[in-house]
Amino acid sequence: MTEYKLTVRADQDLEDAYEYLYKLNPDAALKLLHALKERCASLADIPGQGRQRNEFNEFVKVEGLRSAAEHNYTIFYRQTNYGVLIIRILHHSRDVDQIFTPDSYSEHVAE
Repeated sequence: MTEYKLTVRADQDLEDAYEYLYKLNPDAALKLLHALKERCASLADIPGQGRQRNEFNEFVKVEGLRSAAEHNYTIFYRQTNYGVLIIRILHHSRDVDQIFTPDSYSEHVAE
Protein backbone atom coordinates (compact mmCIF):
# COMPACT_ATOMS: atom_id res chain seq x y z
CA MET A 1 0.00 0.00 0.00
CA THR A 2 1.32 3.44 -0.88
CA GLU A 3 1.35 6.29 1.57
CA TYR A 4 1.55 10.03 1.68
CA LYS A 5 3.74 12.25 3.78
CA LEU A 6 3.24 15.94 4.51
CA THR A 7 5.94 18.57 4.44
CA VAL A 8 6.12 20.80 7.49
CA ARG A 9 4.41 23.54 5.50
CA ALA A 10 1.63 21.24 4.25
CA ASP A 11 1.03 20.08 7.81
CA GLN A 12 0.78 23.72 8.90
CA ASP A 13 -1.56 24.45 5.97
CA LEU A 14 -3.91 21.71 7.20
CA GLU A 15 -3.80 23.01 10.75
CA ASP A 16 -4.42 26.59 9.63
CA ALA A 17 -7.41 25.58 7.47
CA TYR A 18 -8.90 23.56 10.30
CA GLU A 19 -8.41 26.28 12.92
CA TYR A 20 -9.85 29.01 10.71
CA LEU A 21 -12.97 27.06 9.84
CA TYR A 22 -13.35 25.70 13.38
CA LYS A 23 -14.02 29.24 14.65
CA LEU A 24 -16.92 29.51 12.22
CA ASN A 25 -18.24 25.95 12.18
CA PRO A 26 -16.56 23.12 14.13
CA ASP A 27 -18.43 20.37 12.27
CA ALA A 28 -17.49 21.79 8.87
CA ALA A 29 -13.86 22.09 9.99
CA LEU A 30 -13.73 18.41 10.89
CA LYS A 31 -15.36 17.42 7.60
CA LEU A 32 -12.88 19.55 5.64
CA LEU A 33 -9.91 18.05 7.46
CA HIS A 34 -11.21 14.55 6.78
CA ALA A 35 -11.85 15.34 3.09
CA LEU A 36 -8.38 16.80 2.58
CA LYS A 37 -6.71 13.81 4.24
CA GLU A 38 -8.81 11.40 2.17
CA ARG A 39 -7.79 13.23 -0.99
CA CYS A 40 -4.12 12.98 0.02
CA ALA A 41 -4.55 9.23 0.51
CA SER A 42 -6.24 9.00 -2.89
CA LEU A 43 -3.31 10.82 -4.50
CA ALA A 44 -0.95 8.29 -2.93
CA ASP A 45 -2.98 5.40 -4.34
CA ILE A 46 -3.23 6.96 -7.81
CA PRO A 47 -0.39 9.52 -8.01
CA GLY A 48 -1.01 10.77 -11.55
CA GLN A 49 -4.19 12.60 -10.58
CA GLY A 50 -4.60 16.30 -11.10
CA ARG A 51 -2.43 18.28 -13.44
CA GLN A 52 1.25 18.83 -13.94
CA ARG A 53 2.55 22.16 -12.65
CA ASN A 54 5.57 22.65 -14.90
CA GLU A 55 5.24 26.42 -14.62
CA PHE A 56 6.98 26.23 -11.23
CA ASN A 57 9.95 24.11 -12.37
CA GLU A 58 12.26 27.03 -13.11
CA PHE A 59 11.51 28.69 -9.76
CA VAL A 60 11.61 25.79 -7.33
CA LYS A 61 13.71 23.30 -9.31
CA VAL A 62 11.39 20.37 -8.66
CA GLU A 63 10.40 17.88 -11.32
CA GLY A 64 7.03 16.20 -11.27
CA LEU A 65 5.10 18.79 -9.27
CA ARG A 66 1.36 18.21 -9.64
CA SER A 67 -1.78 19.67 -8.14
CA ALA A 68 -5.26 18.39 -7.42
CA ALA A 69 -8.31 20.19 -6.09
CA GLU A 70 -10.39 19.30 -3.05
CA HIS A 71 -13.19 21.61 -1.94
CA ASN A 72 -11.72 25.14 -2.11
CA TYR A 73 -8.16 23.91 -1.72
CA THR A 74 -5.37 22.90 -4.06
CA ILE A 75 -3.05 20.11 -2.98
CA PHE A 76 0.46 20.36 -4.44
CA TYR A 77 2.38 17.09 -4.47
CA ARG A 78 4.97 14.98 -6.22
CA GLN A 79 5.37 11.25 -6.61
CA THR A 80 8.00 9.48 -4.50
CA ASN A 81 9.20 5.90 -4.06
CA TYR A 82 6.78 5.42 -1.13
CA GLY A 83 3.74 7.17 -2.65
CA VAL A 84 3.46 10.96 -2.68
CA LEU A 85 4.89 13.91 -0.82
CA ILE A 86 2.29 16.57 -0.13
CA ILE A 87 4.15 19.85 -0.50
CA ARG A 88 1.45 22.44 0.20
CA ILE A 89 -2.33 22.56 0.71
CA LEU A 90 -3.51 26.03 -0.25
CA HIS A 91 -6.88 27.74 -0.36
CA HIS A 92 -7.86 28.74 -3.89
CA SER A 93 -7.76 32.41 -2.90
CA ARG A 94 -4.02 32.27 -2.18
CA ASP A 95 -1.53 33.72 -4.67
CA VAL A 96 0.39 30.59 -5.65
CA ASP A 97 3.00 32.56 -7.62
CA GLN A 98 3.98 34.37 -4.43
CA ILE A 99 4.18 31.13 -2.46
CA PHE A 100 6.27 28.97 -4.81
CA THR A 101 9.56 30.81 -4.77
CA PRO A 102 13.07 29.38 -4.35
CA ASP A 103 13.29 30.88 -0.85
CA SER A 104 9.98 29.47 0.34
CA TYR A 105 10.06 25.97 -1.15
CA SER A 106 10.87 23.15 1.23
CA GLU A 107 10.39 19.40 1.22
CA HIS A 108 11.20 18.94 4.90
CA VAL A 109 8.81 16.20 6.08
CA ALA A 110 6.62 16.73 9.12
CA GLU A 111 7.02 14.24 11.96
